Amino acid sequence: MKKLDLSSIKKLDKSNMLGLILDFGKLSKEGYDNGLKFSATNRGGSANLDGGKNTINIEQIKNIVFCGLGGSAQGADLIRSFLSNEAKMPLVVDRIIRFLNL
Repeated sequence: MKKLDLSSIKKLDKSNMLGLILDFGKLSKEGYDNGLKFSATNRGGSANLDGGKNTINIEQIKNIVFCGLGGSAQGADLIRSFLSNEAKMPLVVDRIIRFLNL
């Protein structure tokens, strides 16, 4: 059996999955830093999502659903695992393709 070297992998890896896997730590840190910029309060019931243009009434949120397939769902799995004991609502990772065409 022939061993794969990095250049052979790059030829086969058309969607750059290896690069994404290698950058996972950096991308996770960026996501975490972006999350720190989000502020929400339970009192008053609103969350500012985009600089004041739109707000969400936090008290009306009943569920949080993350949609993704394959690697796209991995981050959601991590979030669900980290927050499962603290979340006050269900956190669901849905891998069904019906949501991807909305």
